[in-house]
Amino acid sequence: MKGEMNERNQQGVQATKQNLYGKRQIKLPVPKLVTFYNEAETMQMFKEEGREEGIAIGTVKRDEEKITEMLCRGKTVEEIVDFCGYPDEQVRKISDRLSTTERR
Repeated sequence: MKGEMNERNQQGVQATKQNLYGKRQIKLPVPKLVTFYNEAETMQMFKEEGREEGIAIGTVKRDEEKITEMLCRGKTVEEIVDFCGYPDEQVRKISDRLSTTERR
């Protein structure tokens, strides 16, 4: 009986290999994947990554708000770049965005 099962399994594998690139689709069994991990460490890692990402997003928003505020108060792009050290490209992008919304 055991030899018969092995033979059937081998035939099944061979049939699968023969039909791998054929016209018919064959559904193969998906092996169960068991992963072991320390839940507390994994959750801590996700929290830290989320915190770092949140800080980065908050920093960008704060910079945009500050640049917008200075532009609305009449400061030029050059003044903001020189005084605050923001990248010229970032300040010009926000300035252009404000110009576009004022025209509407």
